Amino acid sequence: MAEWFYLDRTGAEYGPFPPQKMAAWFHRGDFRKIGPDLLVRLRDWHRHATIRELYPEGNPFAGPPYIPHQSQAQPSHGAPAASHPYYLHGPPRPPEFEPPSYHGHSGYGPSYGQA
Repeated sequence: MAEWFYLDRTGAEYGPFPPQKMAAWFHRGDFRKIGPDLLVRLRDWHRHATIRELYPEGNPFAGPPYIPHQSQAQPSHGAPAASHPYYLHGPPRPPEFEPPSYHGHSGYGPSYGQA
């Protein structure tokens, strides 16, 4: 089964998550600030791609992604566009998502809604 990773506003990567969970979060609106510009990748990919690129007909995470003229290991997108509002303000955290524990290392980890 495919396992997805996504980038938060700081460029931190989270995952892997099964496609059903990613689809549920996406359709519920947990990524509404970024929507189809959310950067994701599969485990064996070295780069991230937008939902818009991978599912141009809509219905993200339902079936295999579309990758024109490239192998699935090399999607076209690189680092997130720093000017996109999502990467300046961040996504809402999905309620079921528990960020990783950093065992007392203050200043590390996701900072949802914090400066």
